[in-house]
Amino acid sequence: MPSRPQSCISGRLLVRLPALLWAAATALTAALPEAPPEQLHGMVPARSYSYQEMGTATSPLHLGGDALGRVCATRVGAHLVFDERTWRDIMAPDDLNRNIIRSALGPDGRVYCGFAGGWGVLDYTTSILARVKSFRREPCPSWALGDTFDKIVFCRQGVLFGGLHGAVFQWYDSGEQRFIRSEELTTLCVTGDTVHLFSRFEGLYSLDSLSRVQTHTPNKELGCGTLLACAWDPSTALLFREDGRLVFFDGRKARVWETEVDGVIGR
Repeated sequence: MPSRPQSCISGRLLVRLPALLWAAATALTAALPEAPPEQLHGMVPARSYSYQEMGTATSPLHLGGDALGRVCATRVGAHLVFDERTWRDIMAPDDLNRNIIRSALGPDGRVYCGFAGGWGVLDYTTSILARVKSFRREPCPSWALGDTFDKIVFCRQGVLFGGLHGAVFQWYDSGEQRFIRSEELTTLCVTGDTVHLFSRFEGLYSLDSLSRVQTHTPNKELGCGTLLACAWDPSTALLFREDGRLVFFDGRKARVWETEVDGVIGR
């Protein structure tokens, strides 16, 4: 039998080649993972910064913010502001009160701060540096002069600065101050219009909107072992106790946060 001409075979192969290539491409595309719907542009969503990269900062740091929406980090002797690229200390070098240890952005847009023997607010100068405006007045209780105010919380009426030996509450409108003496003060919190002070040995103090100080008898849910507190919602605080339990506190009652893993971790 005579063989088919080579030119005929090549011609039919060329006719079918586009169809073969299309089928191969379709199969290969189906096997590949789907591409994301759109690409991300700009800076990476998150990254880490070492203390060396932040310059003058060392551990521990307290993170916060300012009225411009910038992230701030406070460390003894430095108030660092992040400009989305670098960290810069904005404290004026010649400020005698520059050794702040804690700062917090208040509801009025001002940055309040606490330091050894005093409390106040950061004032920004025309040179983009900050100076501490102290709120401490004379006469001042001796315990406050020797305390370090490293805790700050806000309520509708004013701001509460806390140290180890007590706290001072300052009203926004009048500037009036109220001192509360308490040994081994561990943390502060706010529920509604009432601020609360937790003492390791003396239990709980509460300062209400009428400036009345109330003491609470410790119970098994709300004892003297509250170490940390944070806002859960405007009327409830979440407390962390020495025994590792989390407790909801609404200013009157405390309720332990029960979880499914309590039995596993020995609670």
